[in-house]
Amino acid sequence: MEEYIKINTIELTDFLDENDYEIFKKLFNSMKGIQNFSIADNTLRIEYNSYLISLKEIKEILFLNSYEVRKTKKSNFLQKFILNLAKSNKETLGTGTFECCKLNAKI
Repeated sequence: MEEYIKINTIELTDFLDENDYEIFKKLFNSMKGIQNFSIADNTLRIEYNSYLISLKEIKEILFLNSYEVRKTKKSNFLQKFILNLAKSNKETLGTGTFECCKLNAKI
């Protein structure tokens, strides 16, 4: 049954406070499948049983209770490739200039 337990972080558009925590506490205690949750700034970290409730359902419930989920921009294949290439180059080559560029400066 543990393989159905998921942990997701949902980013909301507004910052959350203690009042929101109490609202979530009442809301999530009445729902099947919600194991645990915590809030920080504008994020909601939620642990739930994906066999009993889906992430989509949780987001719909938040929306129905006047909480707007921030839309995340998905990166496409080319963007991911370029970011991975940049990361690989930084690890391999470092961040400094090449030695050939320093040769002209010494003359």
